[in-house]
Formats: sequence, C-alpha cells, structure tokens
Amino acid sequence: ATGSRGDIYVAGTTSSPDFLTKNAAQPALGEARILRTTDLGVTWTRVGNPPQDVNPIVPDPVAPLVLFAGGGKGIYKSVDGGVTWRLVYAFLSLSSFSGGLAIDPGNHLRVATVEPFSGRLIRSVDGGEQWTAGGSPCRLSFCQGQLTADPTGSGALIVSSFGLWLSLDWGLTFQPLAPPGFWSPSVAAFVPSRPGWIYAGTAAGVSGSLALTTDFGATWASKAAPPNTFSAILNLAVDPDDANRLVAGTPDALYASSDGAATWTREPSNGGTFQPQTHLAFGILSRSCASAGGLFALGSAGAGSNAVAYSPDYGATWKTPKLTSVTSLTVGPGCAAYITRTLT
Repeated sequence: ATGSRGDIYVAGTTSSPDFLTKNAAQPALGEARILRTTDLGVTWTRVGNPPQDVNPIVPDPVAPLVLFAGGGKGIYKSVDGGVTWRLVYAFLSLSSFSGGLAIDPGNHLRVATVEPFSGRLIRSVDGGEQWTAGGSPCRLSFCQGQLTADPTGSGALIVSSFGLWLSLDWGLTFQPLAPPGFWSPSVAAFVPSRPGWIYAGTAAGVSGSLALTTDFGATWASKAAPPNTFSAILNLAVDPDDANRLVAGTPDALYASSDGAATWTREPSNGGTFQPQTHLAFGILSRSCASAGGLFALGSAGAGSNAVAYSPDYGATWKTPKLTSVTSLTVGPGCAAYITRTLT
C-alpha cells in the first residue's frame, strides 16, 4: 500500500533474521538457530541467530556470554550471549562445515578450527580476534576434521578425519595417534578427569577395536570393544567425573561401560519413541548436574528429522524428545547443553 506522502507499506512474513521491520507483530524470529537448556532438557531457550546455519556452537568455559559457532562462511563470535554475531574468521571458500571448532579449557583465549578442504588448523590465542595457521593434520586437500580439546586444559588437541592426529601444542604440530588394532584409527576421546588419558579405537567397516593410553599415545593397553558383530565405535564419550564410565555408539546401538571398557552393556531402544543416531555426537553431564549420570543425544523421534533427548541413566531410558532439525549438540559449563538447528 502507498501513503499520501509517497510512503510504501509492505506486509508479509520473512525468514531473514536481520530484515528491518516497523512495529511488527513478531519482531524477531520465533525459531532460533541455537538453543540452550540448563534444566536437563525440560525447557529450551533461544540463544540467537548467527547470519547463517551453524554447526557446532562452542561456549567459552570462563566467560558465559562468549560463544563461538562455525558455518559455511567461517567462524562467528558473540560476546552478548548470542544477541549479536560477527564473522571473526572467513574460510577461503564457501563449504559445509563439519564441526572442527574448539576452545582450550586451560586457556579460554585459545580457539582453534580446522578449515574445510585445505585441512589446515587455524588457531587464535586472543579469543578469536586474530588467527594464524598451525599444522596440517590430515594431509589431504579436502580434510574436514572433528576437533576435540583436552578437557583437563593441557592444550592438547585431537583431529579425527582420515585417521587420528594429536597435537600437544595447541595445533602448531601434529603426530599420528596410533592405537593398536588391525584397522584404521577412527575415534578418540580424552578422559576429562585424567591428564594424558585417551581412549581410541580403530575400525574397518562395522568391525573395530579399542585401546587406552595414559601418556598421550606413547604406550597403549588394549580394551574390549562392544561385544557385537558391529563393534566399530562411531562416537565415544567419557564421564567427566569417572574415568571408567564410557558411552559408545556403534552402527547398531548405544553401549555403556562402568569398568573402563572391560565389559559393555547394550542399551535398549526406547520402544520406538526415540532412537539415538549413534553416528552423531552425544554428551555426558557432570555428576554435579545429574547424580545418576545424565546423557544428551540426537536421534530420530518419528518427525523426519533429528530431535534431542535426555537420558538420566546413560541411555537405558529417554525422556520425551524435543525439537526438530537439530544438527549438533554440545555440553557446556554450568550444566548447560547447546544445540544448533537448520532454519533454511
């Protein structure tokens, strides 16, 4: 509609998070690309909308309002709890981002990412304001690695992509992480309560093995893999407070161990209500947040896209799944869990 002064009025809807409106009935998107829960998944609150879909989000372990997120264009940073975002590192070319983003719990100013396709590790030591190139862990021009920081704050990093690569100097140099086994190194998890401890597995097809190092890979002790034809571990998480408590995702199910991977228990399905996607990351909460052992996971809830659900008993049972179109999950400080979602 046009007004007598030549003004033009436009009414309608938009999916743009930064489209300027005047006195809109709903001035902000009802959906959000990032949500957070601090009550074990009972409720989820909007954190914010970076300029594009992101995967994953990494909260600062010291400054609760500082958040980092990775998308196809690069790395975004928010210093106001997700209200506003800015691009702090642009990738050399547009691409899908597979989750290579981490903050050092021992020095929250150190941030690292694995740049898609180039395989370079890009590191920052000033909270993401300036970035420099580190080592090239994957040795391949199309590497897209998962990046994990040592929760004990040692400054160690593991890149999981076409093998396992370990850095002890926040990404300046890398060396192969080579657990014993007949197959290729495939998955690794730091033990949050034990510096130098890393569980790592090898895999070929659906078969795999598991081992433990207590000295950053110098020596290894073989452990039992989940007792199934599908013994390859796709994802692995260790209890923050108990080095002997592990949860592993294999091609057919979740498995839990309470004795340092000496034995495993196959977790039952939840009657079809929620089926964990074992190839997607899951997170174990500290016992200070959930005394019986809380576990978040992504999976199918019959809605055609990934939902998120909370288990109070390491995957034996699940609470009602929440949300749809969930792409990543991160367990953060203060008993918080963050998820990212696609809006486009």
